[in-house]
Amino acid sequence: MRFHDSNSHDHAQGTHQNRRQRRAQERGQRHIPPPPHQNGPLLIPYTAEWFERLSRRKPAQAMQGAAVLAAAQRQGRCLDGRCCVVCGDEPAALYRPLDADTDPALLARLCAECVQIQGRLYGARFARVPEVQTDGAQ
Repeated sequence: MRFHDSNSHDHAQGTHQNRRQRRAQERGQRHIPPPPHQNGPLLIPYTAEWFERLSRRKPAQAMQGAAVLAAAQRQGRCLDGRCCVVCGDEPAALYRPLDADTDPALLARLCAECVQIQGRLYGARFARVPEVQTDGAQ
């Protein structure tokens, strides 16, 4: 009779979960996991709260987002804060990053091309989020 400890059982379950996620990705990411539990509201890109939270977690990305927004606005674009946080192009939709190391409350505004590039180069995954109505505070 062979006895198993709980660590080997947990490892087997984790391996099975990884295999299921890999298969889902190979099928074109048809299976998108539910949003993780989050505390507080979703943070819309380019708001003061969004910059503050992103600066604490990923300062380089916060600086890049500020630079992209400033450059787009100098060119007369993105005056309503609805441009891509990576390249500054319009139109850009709201997405929630699905990666484990990201803050689930921090939304990203990305153009279709940057979603594809982020996925292809970095393996990043995103779920589209319906537009959020704001009172012009973007």
